[in-house]
Order: sequence, then C-alpha cells, then structure tokens
Amino acid sequence: MNKLFFSLGDIYFPKLFFFIFLYVYIFQPPVVNKLFYAAFGFMIFLLFFVSKMNYSFLYFRRLKYEITLGLLLVFFSGLRDFFSGEIVYSDRFVIWFLQSLIFPVYVIYIFEKHIKKKICSSTDLLNFIYYVVAFAGFVTCLLILIPAFDRFYETIQVDDYYERYKSFEFRYRAYGISENLTFTYGYLLGLFAALALLKLKESYLHIFIFSMLLVGVAFNARIGFFPVIFMLIYLATIGFRLKNLVLFSIFIFVLFSFLFRSVESPEELFYWPLMFFYELIGFFTSGDGGTASTLLNDFIIIPSDVWQVLFGKGISLFGLESGSSDVGYILLLNYAGVFFAFLVVVFFTVCSVRLYFTLGLRNWYFWFFTFSIFFLNTKGFLLAATPGARLLFLLYCYFIFTTLRVKNNVQVN
Repeated sequence: MNKLFFSLGDIYFPKLFFFIFLYVYIFQPPVVNKLFYAAFGFMIFLLFFVSKMNYSFLYFRRLKYEITLGLLLVFFSGLRDFFSGEIVYSDRFVIWFLQSLIFPVYVIYIFEKHIKKKICSSTDLLNFIYYVVAFAGFVTCLLILIPAFDRFYETIQVDDYYERYKSFEFRYRAYGISENLTFTYGYLLGLFAALALLKLKESYLHIFIFSMLLVGVAFNARIGFFPVIFMLIYLATIGFRLKNLVLFSIFIFVLFSFLFRSVESPEELFYWPLMFFYELIGFFTSGDGGTASTLLNDFIIIPSDVWQVLFGKGISLFGLESGSSDVGYILLLNYAGVFFAFLVVVFFTVCSVRLYFTLGLRNWYFWFFTFSIFFLNTKGFLLAATPGARLLFLLYCYFIFTTLRVKNNVQVN
C-alpha cells in the first residue's frame, strides 16, 4: 500500500507543481510587483544555463533567428531611450525578450525531462497548457459569481483594476487572477476556447471548458471573441455535424441564462460584451463600429516631420490626454520610427514563416499564432510582459525547438 501511495504521489505531485508553475509563469498574478517575476525568472534561467549548457546552446542554435532579431529590438529600443534620456519602452522589450524567448528553454526542459518523458509520454505541451488556461477561466467564473472571493482577492492584489472601477457606476470587466486582464488575458481565453471547440470531437465535456473560457472573454477583453468566431465558421462549414451544433447551442443558451439570473445587475453586465457584436456588424455594414472604427481612424497618428517618421519621438502615445493611441504599430512608429516598426514586422514575419515550414499549412497553431501576433500588436502593445506574449511564444519556441530536434535526431540530456 505504501509503495502504491508513493508511486502515485510521484506521478501526481510533479504534474501539480508543473501546473502551478505554468500558471504563475504565464499569468503572473499581480500579488507581487511584476519586476519580481522578471528578476526571479532571470535567476532561474542563469542557474539552469550553468547546469545545462549543452541543452541551452542547442536551444539557442535552433532559435538563432528569433533570438538575434529579439536582441536587435532590445538594442534599438535601449538606444532610443538613451537618446531620449528616459526609459519608455526599452524595459518592456528586455522583459519580453527574457520571458518570451529565453526563459521558455527552462519550461521546455522541465516538461520534456520530468513530465513528458517520465510521467505522461503521450501528452503535448499544448494540451497541458490547455488545462492551465481552462483553470484560469474557472477562476474568472468564481470571481464573477462569488463576490466574497472577489473582495478577498482585492485585498491581496497590487494591480489598479479595482481602484479604476471604483469610479465607475458598474464594474463590467477585469475578472481574473492575472495581469493584463483587459487585453491579452481575455484573448488567450478566447484562443483556447477555440481549441476547446476543436476538441469536441474527443469529448462533449469540452463544452464546459469552452463555456468557462467564453465567460472569461465576455467579462475581460472582447477581442477574445475573434478566434472563437473564426473557429465557429470553420466548424459550421467543415467540421461540425448538425447534432454537435444543436447540443452546443442549447448548452450555451442554458449557461448564459444561468449567469443572467445569478449575477447582480445582469443588464449592465451583459451590455458591454453584447455591444462587441453590434459594433462589429456596424463596422462591416456602415464603417461605424465603435472600438473598431476608433482603432482604425482616431488612433492613427503619424509623426509630423520626416525625422520623427524615421526615428520616432522617443515617447509613448498610450494614455495621453490628447493625441493618444492604442494601436501597437502606431505606438512603435511614434516611439522609434518606421525602421523600428518595420523590424518588428520582420520579426513577426520570420516567426510565421518558420512556423509554417515547421508545422505545415494545415496546422491549427500556425494559423492562430500568425493571426494573433499581428492582430494583438494592432490592438495594443504585444511585445511586453503580458500573458499573451509569454504563452504564444512559449508554444512557438516549443514547436520550433522540439520539432527540429526530432527531425535531426538530436538527443540532449
């Protein structure tokens, strides 16, 4: 009996710890300053690099193009801030580079050597992360439905979401134990809600996961509806049987009916996510689409002279009282000029092309990664310390590194 207990413990606890580790790494709950996560992660990487140099160098060789371009972004942003005399975006690029391109080597090693190889050889990192993101959606639902839990979390977190919504009549978003709730957090939930739809052919239980993730999208960042819409179009035209579609529709109707009756002020709570679809229809029918038209019209701000177009102003337009912009490429253009913005586009393009040659045109992740990086950097600033950047590039690095290593039959201990 003792032998059986300890053997089960050896299986259960490493997976549990890795699950918690992934959640903290991806979402970095704002219960401590975000610089703590960056510094602690860098220390872990240095210790890993010293002890596993062969593995690290192989990883760097496999991702040499991405790391080289990432270093160029770090260098030029540092140069731009040096001449500006203040730190504007260079610190974000440094943290993004370390967390999204360098630290994944440690995550991949732990998964391959201690999870996949010893415990669950048939599991892919994407499937493991799927349940981590599903848990994030579950936590979001708890925060919405249990006000006492939401108030407790408010007492231990250090973000400014709660303070911001105290000035509002009604809080209609920012539910989750994660940073960046109103941008890439909601988008990730939508991305994996799309994957849940794809997994319906394995089990109808994925409808529950899809539902939790969709609630997280609705009450955090409506841009998370985009990957869900794309997947629904695909499934409705190619992959869905009529029975699946009917069952799916009934379940979603019952779920949102339950939410409507369970929360306070349901009319105000559901108004904001429903407006997304009204705005989207308005944008495609008349060009007047609320947030969409604002992004593509009001937030398009071009520098006033040639010098600023080439090298930028060295400032951030985000959150200014006048002349503000949320569009990532416009922020980059005004910050460091057209050449720097073009370098970011080159980086995205290289990543997309490499993923195409690695996974193939029909792979699910190739399409969603390519769309996500270009789209998210339009909606906001992707290459920073955000859950979206960490998760997207973690999976990118995992697929590039492991696929190329297997193709070349390289074994590293």
